[in-house]
Amino acid sequence: MVITNKPTPSFLQAGCPSCRQTTSVQSTEVYQHRLLFATLQALHYLHKLCSHPALVLTEHHPQYSSVTANLQHAGSSLRDIQHAPKLVALQYVLYF
Repeated sequence: MVITNKPTPSFLQAGCPSCRQTTSVQSTEVYQHRLLFATLQALHYLHKLCSHPALVLTEHHPQYSSVTANLQHAGSSLRDIQHAPKLVALQYVLYF
């Protein structure tokens, strides 16, 4: 895999504090480190989302109002257990 000195995407520019100061010699290593850091952040986000959507869908989320409005229209809430796949599976195992 060849990595060139392309401009880094915006999600790689912030985040990891150890990546903020670089030299041209270290640019490839820093880019790889930032990419790994962004990947781990995405995996952490998905882990929280799979546990329960309420962990990632906070009031500051850009789609919070539309999702809560759709749920209210359907007679549901973001905190309902039916939206947490892990909890639904646990409930199924415990009761059956």
